[in-house]
Amino acid sequence: MLPDTTTDFDTVEATVAFVDLAGYSVLTEICGDHEAAMLAARLAELAQAALRPGVRLVKTIGDAVMLDGDTP
Repeated sequence: MLPDTTTDFDTVEATVAFVDLAGYSVLTEICGDHEAAMLAARLAELAQAALRPGVRLVKTIGDAVMLDGDTP
């Protein structure tokens, strides 16, 4: 019989979401990097302002935001 080598992990339930801007590449080509970056920054601002208790903005990733919540 093999020894029990399982690791005892705690179980955590959470929700993770990635939200990005559709058409960001085209916008960058048409309007330039500066305008596209301004829009991405605005997405982060709006996401932060819309958060409910228990949800946080983890980070921005280019034209996307990563959110997590403490409930599924």
